[in-house]
Amino acid sequence: VDGDGFGLGWYDHAISPEPARLAFPDPAWSNPNLHNLAHLLKTELLFAHVRAASPNSQVSISNCHPFKYKNWLFMHNGGLAGFPRMRRRIYNSVSD
Repeated sequence: VDGDGFGLGWYDHAISPEPARLAFPDPAWSNPNLHNLAHLLKTELLFAHVRAASPNSQVSISNCHPFKYKNWLFMHNGGLAGFPRMRRRIYNSVSD
């Protein structure tokens, strides 16, 4: 059962070039905000993610997908093969 948080993200370019993002650390099925909001969303592009945390990992809003950076909305689920080899290059390309 994936009950370790969930999130929604969507674009409405009539309002803003940046996407909207909502994330919650509780299970989707027990969140009254989702029921009250979901029927009001109108978008051509919706991101939705239900999280199953890795063992011994923290559950918080900051690690619930989707993620937002400027006008980007993205999700990642799983590992990056060979990450140790590319770690330094990736970290150096991202500003603080």
